[in-house]
Amino acid sequence: MTQEQLIRVLYPAVPGPALAQYIGVTDNQLYYMVHQMGVKKNPRIKKLMNQQRLKQAHEKLKQKKYATN
Repeated sequence: MTQEQLIRVLYPAVPGPALAQYIGVTDNQLYYMVHQMGVKKNPRIKKLMNQQRLKQAHEKLKQKKYATN
């Protein structure tokens, strides 16, 4: 499979940084290629990734709050 084929198949469901590392490019290079190809994240996957990111941010804030008290 070519790099372009891998991106078209995997990018919609795989986090960008993980895919970039797998195919041996930087995050910025991957996002540029994705933009040029017009590939988009699967909306369900994007929603799950955003929820996970929000949860992680909330946990960091909780840890910070209790660390200062």
